[in-house]
Amino acid sequence: LGVTEIALIVPDPTIDLSKRTSILIQGVGVISDSILKRAAYYYNVSHDEYYIKIDDLGSRYVFSTPESMNMTKLQLMAQYNNGNVPDIFYGDFFDYNYMGENGMVIDMSQYLGDDPIYDRMTRDDGKIYQVYAGYTLSGYLGQKGTYENDLRLDSLPNIPDGQKRFGASFSPDLVYFSIGSDLCSIYRNGELTYDNVLLAVNTAIETCDDPDYQYTNFTPVIPEDVGNGTASLIIGNITSPQAYYDLAQSFRATPVFVGYPSFSGSIHMITPQSLMAVSASTQYADVCCDFIKTIMDVDTQRMICASGVIPVNDDVLSEMIEFVKDPDATTEDMRRAYSKLLIYDRSNESSPRQVPMPDDLAESYLAQIETADTVQIYDWGLWVMIRDEVSTYYTQGKSVEDVADALYSRLLVYAEENY
Repeated sequence: LGVTEIALIVPDPTIDLSKRTSILIQGVGVISDSILKRAAYYYNVSHDEYYIKIDDLGSRYVFSTPESMNMTKLQLMAQYNNGNVPDIFYGDFFDYNYMGENGMVIDMSQYLGDDPIYDRMTRDDGKIYQVYAGYTLSGYLGQKGTYENDLRLDSLPNIPDGQKRFGASFSPDLVYFSIGSDLCSIYRNGELTYDNVLLAVNTAIETCDDPDYQYTNFTPVIPEDVGNGTASLIIGNITSPQAYYDLAQSFRATPVFVGYPSFSGSIHMITPQSLMAVSASTQYADVCCDFIKTIMDVDTQRMICASGVIPVNDDVLSEMIEFVKDPDATTEDMRRAYSKLLIYDRSNESSPRQVPMPDDLAESYLAQIETADTVQIYDWGLWVMIRDEVSTYYTQGKSVEDVADALYSRLLVYAEENY
């Protein structure tokens, strides 16, 4: 029999919020972020001058298609430009580095201090425009021996005839992954050239499936397809040690996180948990940052880790790895914190058995995490642009060169206007 937990939430009549100043966190999906809601609750019951208020945009805006998401983004930017701005932005709907460079969000480094937990979030110029409590990695994964962590579009390794290079990816998606997912850096590094766009378009059309966003003839690729040699790479995630262990079983090899291949190497994309930035319009930047610090404490980081998300606290990550390698050798506190992360070998589906995570696989898991270098921000307007231009190869019979020329011109105008 299953077990259902029911939480009854009632207002506390002893709390008078009218005497407090609200700190508004606004974004898409914020209401589903249990870590953030827990932090807000504990903050609100332990402070009497301010309180955290959460506003989920998903209840008021349409996010059903790329076009509607781009339109919603434009509507929100117009709203923010008119002064209707939250204290804290939430989620990966906006590019906070871009907003920081344009004075819309603050550099938090002066408030957060020099805690090494923020090292990965600190830009080369020392500024911190965005923070997150944990993350997973998103991108292509392949077998060790065939692939390394860095992959250039102009030096793809040879694969057997008939093997699907990029799994079941559609050609416009590969172009977006290799260019659009980090267009700002590509443009600023001088890599946004016609030849590079041509390389991306040609590679995508030669190696990927025709765009079929109605999924009428779509056949998904699963990890076992890499193990049996049907597919060379598959889009997936680096999350918990159990998920990585399962991936190794399916791959019949050590999984390598390739990320998204581009021109000078791969883009290793971080999908952040509780991504936040502090508005430049808030009068309470210090209060906002004090709240953000609460999701970085050890207990919260352990909860994030136990949920299958990679914590930003490296000490918590290290102790978790020691636990899954040898659960019996750890403390009772560790066993309570990480009991949900015990590794099970499921090769016999009828009787999975608990096993220690092998040292070499644990070392590889940590090595994949170390590759993370770019926070994922979806620019749906850019994705629509790339989809529409690449699709003309199929719908209008354009040559690869003509597709690349038209796309390069549009990307260059977009980059010049925005970066």
